[in-house]
Amino acid sequence: MQCPECSTEKLVTKSLRPSKVAIDVCPSCHGAWFDADEMPDVLSVATADLAPPSDSRPSLRMCPKGCHRMRAFHYPQTDVLIDMCPQCKGLWLDHGEFSEIREVRRQLEAAGKLEETQGTSGSLMGWVFSAIKALTDSR
Repeated sequence: MQCPECSTEKLVTKSLRPSKVAIDVCPSCHGAWFDADEMPDVLSVATADLAPPSDSRPSLRMCPKGCHRMRAFHYPQTDVLIDMCPQCKGLWLDHGEFSEIREVRRQLEAAGKLEETQGTSGSLMGWVFSAIKALTDSR
C-alpha cells in the first residue's frame, strides 16, 4: 500500500498489543492506516454501517488500498482532520493526530465540556477514538 500523505511505496505492518490487531504505518511520515475490517475483532463499535459524516469533504488523498479518493472531516471539538475511504471505510491519521485527539478529549472531559456525537456520526467518532485508544495503549 502506498502512503496517502508522502507517497512512500510501502506501509509497514505493526501489531498492536495486547489486541494483536495490525495497522499499517508509514516508515517515513509515521501516519497510520486503520483497516475497518480488522477493528471489530477488538472494538465494541460496529463498523458495518459507518460512513464519512455528511459534512465531510473530498480529500486530496487517495485510499492506500486503491479504492477511491478519501473523504476528510474534523474530529469533533478538535482541529484534527481525518481521512476516511467511503468504500473500504479505512481511516488515515497523520503522525501525532491520534495523540492530539486523545489529549483534547481528556482535557474536555476533565472540564465537563466533552460533547458526544449521536447516531451514525457518533458511532464513527466512537470507532475513531477506540482505534486511537488501541494504538496509544499498545505503546
